[in-house]
Amino acid sequence: MRKLHFLAACAALLLATGIPVGAQEKDGAAEPSVNLVNRRYDFQQFTVVTLSHAFQVELCQGESWQVAVQVPEYLEEYLRVRCADQILAIGLDRVPVKLQPRIAEDREQMKVWITLPALHRLEVSEAVKVHSEGVFNVGADPFSIQLSGAAKVSGLRVAGTRKCEVECSGAASLSADFGGDFSSSEFNLSGAAKMKVTASVRKLDIVGSGASECSVDGTFDQGVIRLSGTAKAYVRTEEAQFRGNSVDIHASGVAKAEVSFPVRQGNVSLSGVSSCRIAVAESLAYELTGTSTCSYQEAGENVSLRGNASRGTQLKRL
Repeated sequence: MRKLHFLAACAALLLATGIPVGAQEKDGAAEPSVNLVNRRYDFQQFTVVTLSHAFQVELCQGESWQVAVQVPEYLEEYLRVRCADQILAIGLDRVPVKLQPRIAEDREQMKVWITLPALHRLEVSEAVKVHSEGVFNVGADPFSIQLSGAAKVSGLRVAGTRKCEVECSGAASLSADFGGDFSSSEFNLSGAAKMKVTASVRKLDIVGSGASECSVDGTFDQGVIRLSGTAKAYVRTEEAQFRGNSVDIHASGVAKAEVSFPVRQGNVSLSGVSSCRIAVAESLAYELTGTSTCSYQEAGENVSLRGNASRGTQLKRL
């Protein structure tokens, strides 16, 4: 029902006979104090979307391509919207410094509405906020998303069978559902980036640095987690009977990793004051230095342990 309401709103906006939804009076509130400019674009066949500056974006999966933009009138000459080589790019260019305070005040009036059948890549930077509706099914094509600055993406749902790549940096945040049966997923986080995703894949690779945090609700057959700084990574599932094949965890600094479901084989390398928590069914190999801590649970009989733990480290059986 929510998606139907969203599609209706997009359709009404794109009639070009009235003012977009975002420019109308809402719930009795006063109309915007700035004059608004509304533009509709007849672009087709794009599968990549690039967004920058401070737009509020509604991204919707639909049967056709539709693009509309609303900005305060004083920003019209700086608006850049182009589509070439299947790439839709929307942003502002060469905005005078003196206008930045006004943009901060009027950012809620900077809106973009995009509908497209298929999305293969999404790039979001600066202070753009994106809310997505619908499921983008990429089939056997790879999917990638790149977030930077203070970009925020929520509600994104993508299904596929090949590869999913995510890169988050700065203070970016991502909330997404990567369904289907992706053969592999690579999540790279740095700075203070945060991501909370649902994903069940055959191969999962998480790389985190700085103060980043990655939370995955799902499972993997083979996993690699590499963390540094104060980065954190959590992989959890409510599938009580699930068991993965293997996981490699490499952590340094004050980093922390946790995998909630059992794996047949675990390989752990920790340094500094980093820590991890895993469950193993057959074997655990470990290399612990500094004051690091590896907490493990035996999920099978006769679990073999082998490795080295220097003085000051802890290998704790739960």
